[in-house]
Amino acid sequence: SKGSTLNYFKITHIPKVKWSSDSPFNIKPNPKTLFFLFFGLTLFGLGEALLIVSNFGVTPWTVFAEGVAKNFDISIGLATFLVSISILILWVPLKQKIGIGTISNAIIIAFTIDLFVFLLIRSFNFSRMLRSFLIMDTI
Repeated sequence: SKGSTLNYFKITHIPKVKWSSDSPFNIKPNPKTLFFLFFGLTLFGLGEALLIVSNFGVTPWTVFAEGVAKNFDISIGLATFLVSISILILWVPLKQKIGIGTISNAIIIAFTIDLFVFLLIRSFNFSRMLRSFLIMDTI
């Protein structure tokens, strides 16, 4: 029946792993927890930057941030940060608690998007310049 199908997708518990925090709103999380949080957010930012630089398409959140970036003439990372903070402000009337992971998400992903977009474009231009130099050198 339809009701039993919906119960199948109901979240009954959050899995615990070695690096899980003791509490979702822990002010002093375990260093291992912070490491995995920051590492995962950095990888996510790298993935977003790769999608942006590839021109193959980006995630819906980044499409919105790209529109904000183009309309306000700011970087995609700053636009991502501003959109994230705007959404967090909307949490206030909902009485949602904002934890260290939520704030880290906004800051780290925005920073790493800008950093990796810059580095990827720069390395792409350098490798293209080097290739053209080597090709010209062999002629």
